[in-house]
Amino acid sequence: MLLATILDILRTDYGLSASTYPNETLTRMINKAAKIVSEYYPMVEIGHIHTVAGQTRYSITDTGLIKLKSVYYTQETTTLFNDPDIKTSLDVASSLSTFYPSQSVELIQRLDMIRKLNPRDAEIVAADKFDLIPTPTSVVTVYYEYEKYRAITDIPDMFEDDLINLVFYKLGDKTFKDSAYLSGGNKYNFDRRGNISVDKDAVDGVKNRNNAYKEIIKSIKMKVMKL
Repeated sequence: MLLATILDILRTDYGLSASTYPNETLTRMINKAAKIVSEYYPMVEIGHIHTVAGQTRYSITDTGLIKLKSVYYTQETTTLFNDPDIKTSLDVASSLSTFYPSQSVELIQRLDMIRKLNPRDAEIVAADKFDLIPTPTSVVTVYYEYEKYRAITDIPDMFEDDLINLVFYKLGDKTFKDSAYLSGGNKYNFDRRGNISVDKDAVDGVKNRNNAYKEIIKSIKMKVMKL
């Protein structure tokens, strides 16, 4: 999807004039809408870092990061076999096995037990941070998978209506907030006698706005399920 296409639709089909809504304003709103779509349909990327001996916690700074998904820092089978203590335990265990067909299954079970006894894993502790356990003692490459915001060009055309609806929702923010500010955010009316009544228009305005947003998000989720 192209930014120019959305701008043209907003100007031509919906009559948003450049004098009232400059390109900078609409572009900012379109990019905000693209971020909201990305929260439900993020771009997934893979990156990597080089560890520092003695450092447990690492932060990633990839542009547009939403959150980390996975970190790949696992014990390799070759490392298991090359570790002197583990190799000895494997050799001893192998010498005790006399039923040849069971050796493959037995090996898998022993390797799984060794991984539990000698854990090597990564723990995601924040959206952009993870700990490596045990702490690296040398420089190794660790890969990670993360979700990031999509650029407008990375969003499929099927989300066009949702983007436009989100733009209008965002454009309505100022009017809605100005109204709430003038009323002090108060939905109650008081008369001279101390009677209290609820401002139905204010309540309905909030409710309608919330429902409109929920419908947009529902539409986005339904389309994501089709992808």
